[in-house]
Amino acid sequence: MSGTTIIVTSGIIRNHENKVLLVKRAPNDSFPNKWQFPGGKGEYGEHPEESLKREILEETGLTITPLFPIVINQFKSSTKEIQYIEIFYLVDLVSQNQIVELSSEHTDFSWIDIDEVTNFDTTEYIQAVVAKAKSFPFFSSK
Repeated sequence: MSGTTIIVTSGIIRNHENKVLLVKRAPNDSFPNKWQFPGGKGEYGEHPEESLKREILEETGLTITPLFPIVINQFKSSTKEIQYIEIFYLVDLVSQNQIVELSSEHTDFSWIDIDEVTNFDTTEYIQAVVAKAKSFPFFSSK
C-alpha cells in the first residue's frame, strides 16, 4: 500500500473563564473565511505536542500547555494519496494575560463558550469535533 500520512494537531484552547478560542481563516486560504481551532501540520520527526505548541505560537502568538488529546480523526484527500490524522488537544494557556496576535493565515478570533461554536461559520467537521469535545466534563453546562 502506498501513500503518505500527515499528522495535524489542533488546540481547543481554553482560558480561565473556560472559553475556547476560534480563529477565522483568511479569504485566500483553504476553507476561506471559515472559523476553526488553531493548529497545523507537523514536521518530520516532530512530536505532535511540539507541533501543536509551534503551530499555535505561529498562528496566535500564544504559548500553551497541551493537556491531552480529546478527539482524533482520520480523513483522506480526495485528489491525492494522502491521509491526515488530526489530533485535537485540550490546551491551557501558560499564562492568562497573553494577547492574541494572529498570523496572516487568519483574519479574526473570538473567545467563546463551546456551545456558541454553532453560531459561527465553521465546517461540518469542526461541528462534529465540538460535539465530541462537549462529552467531556470540563465543557459541561453550568
